[in-house]
Amino acid sequence: MLNEYNKKKVFLVFIITLYLLISIISFNEDDPNLLKTSSNDYIFNFGGKYGAYISGTLFIMIGKMTYFIPLFFLSFFLDCCFYTKKKINLIKLSYKIIHMFLLILFCCCFLSFLFDDNYSGIYFGGIIGNILNNVMYQLINNKLYIFYFLVFICILISFLLTFF
Repeated sequence: MLNEYNKKKVFLVFIITLYLLISIISFNEDDPNLLKTSSNDYIFNFGGKYGAYISGTLFIMIGKMTYFIPLFFLSFFLDCCFYTKKKINLIKLSYKIIHMFLLILFCCCFLSFLFDDNYSGIYFGGIIGNILNNVMYQLINNKLYIFYFLVFICILISFLLTFF
């Protein structure tokens, strides 16, 4: 069973996940973000002003991978719900965070490689994916797709192993 402290953590993670999900789904390009101010007084994002800033900035920075961030928070939520021990395994949690971070970075880079165009002001891989893709292209050049495939398989396998 969850003790009182764990119930508060689970509730907090659930609220953050729900807020992020609502903010990301209701993203509108006309809303303000950290890199753009809006002349429109009305904010279309259901998360309000802060939701517009969060979702807009995430879409600019990591592109379409923004949709997967609530899924990662959901995995933490499920871990908290079904974790019955009193202590949290910090090593397993840190591995999971590192793998999620690497998976997001790699997927941003891969999306930037696949879709090398600017779709309505937002890159598919975001600014981070675009920068990483340009650096990787200069380092590896012609065999980039093989490198992406191998790295994706390695990160995905290690990410899945953190759940066991």
